[in-house]
Amino acid sequence: RDFIAAVKALQQARLQVYVDTVFNHKDGGDETETFLAQLVDRHDRNKALSDWFDIKGWTHFNFPARGNVHSSMKWRWHHFDSLSYNENLPHRKDDVYVIKHKSFETAVSDEYGNYDYLMACDLESSNAEVDGELRWWGRWIVDTLGVDGFRIDAVKHIRRRYFCDWLNHLR
Repeated sequence: RDFIAAVKALQQARLQVYVDTVFNHKDGGDETETFLAQLVDRHDRNKALSDWFDIKGWTHFNFPARGNVHSSMKWRWHHFDSLSYNENLPHRKDDVYVIKHKSFETAVSDEYGNYDYLMACDLESSNAEVDGELRWWGRWIVDTLGVDGFRIDAVKHIRRRYFCDWLNHLR
């Protein structure tokens, strides 16, 4: 409610409103989950440093205070392709893990071999549930608030074609 009221107040003052949008990652999950992942070289994400092993990641996002208001989606480990923290090895803060049966997105910056991963829990935008949630959210923002546009954070970490499809959906 505060966000909606703030946007409406800005619009009543005849200011344009752009929503800062983070589609690359989520951080601060509500619970941990255990799943298979592989450690990769932080400076060359295409280079595996381990076999697959169980890690415990903060990938379960329930949003308990929200209930199902604004969205009923509960994010789980399979909505992400990589992450940086393993609760089983809390002293290792600079690791990058790829989740089993996942891969880094293509058509992103080629820094570090592939710069899909930036931080925290990296969204897998090719996942149908993730794509659906991001489209639903964008449509809700446009329909509810009538904003003038979006500022997209960490854009070089997300496959280029995704934003063409997402923006066309909003048009």
